[in-house]
Amino acid sequence: MRERGAWAWVQDALVSEGLALVRPRRDNAARVQDLLRAERSARAAPLGVSGDPAGRVRSVDDLILEAAVLPERCADGPYLVVRGVVDHLAVMDRAVYLNFGPAGDEARDPTLRIDPRDVGLWLALGLTPQRYAGQSVEARGKASARGGALLCIEHPAAIPILSDR
Repeated sequence: MRERGAWAWVQDALVSEGLALVRPRRDNAARVQDLLRAERSARAAPLGVSGDPAGRVRSVDDLILEAAVLPERCADGPYLVVRGVVDHLAVMDRAVYLNFGPAGDEARDPTLRIDPRDVGLWLALGLTPQRYAGQSVEARGKASARGGALLCIEHPAAIPILSDR
């Protein structure tokens, strides 16, 4: 887009003003780190959706409370940002589950799900999902409630480790 004779990056403008949240996707994660920095600045202000309760960063406990009103499928759920510490991971039917609570309590504790078709994105970047165990993360994805709250993660940039910043 051209603005006053210069090219402007529409996504950056929207995120910087707090009018949109960053959503790294399997098919489009170009310049996502720049967008995440812009979102952090908008949150600090707080501007737009970043200052709105619906766009706030949730804790794991917040997500537990909201699970009762979440739909059964991620595709139908809201896009949320959640901070917490990943306790452990599990693999089931080739999907990777990063669990915020102790093993055996997955029905209650929120979980991040990496679809089997997306695991290759981590490997292509030289990352493994095991790197998240014990780490504080800020995860973002579409939410559902299947056996507890679940966030569907599409790209490694959707789960930054907070201590790496």
